[in-house]
Amino acid sequence: MARPRRGRLVTLVVVVVAVAVGGPWLYQASRVYFDAKKAGLLDDVQTEKYRASRENNLKAIREALMQAAESDGQFPEASKWMDTAMIRLKTSDITPDEAKDKLRIPGRSGGKTDFGYAFNDEMEGKDPSALKDKADTILVYESQQNVWNAHGDPKTDGRKGGKGVTVAGTIVELAR
Repeated sequence: MARPRRGRLVTLVVVVVAVAVGGPWLYQASRVYFDAKKAGLLDDVQTEKYRASRENNLKAIREALMQAAESDGQFPEASKWMDTAMIRLKTSDITPDEAKDKLRIPGRSGGKTDFGYAFNDEMEGKDPSALKDKADTILVYESQQNVWNAHGDPKTDGRKGGKGVTVAGTIVELAR
């Protein structure tokens, strides 16, 4: 008879020790879980279809380049502007392909060399806060070039009937 009591005693001791040691940890873990759940951190991310338009794309590209310039103190190298913008165009509410579509003129085939936007060479390495004519200075424009990281002069390379976005964020018609 002593054996069953001893077995029960050992079981009871193990349970008490487990609760004493594991209880606080389980309590903290459950608090972290419920706090994260309440904050929405465990919810599924809702993706939203990006509505591409020439104006929306230019505004998104400008915003990405302005964020980069704010972070780096200057606009990127002309030969790397799309790489820089792409980092900031990727967000949790759109797919990576939709982010890349912001760098493509709507209606383009989507090939590897079919983008159509170009960076104004004059803006390379410039600090946007130091610019005096932000409202008149084109940052990105619809170009005759179709390649990734295209850059040039909007006066000579701009697409006929194309649009551009100024450093100030205004959408303008290209004078060509």
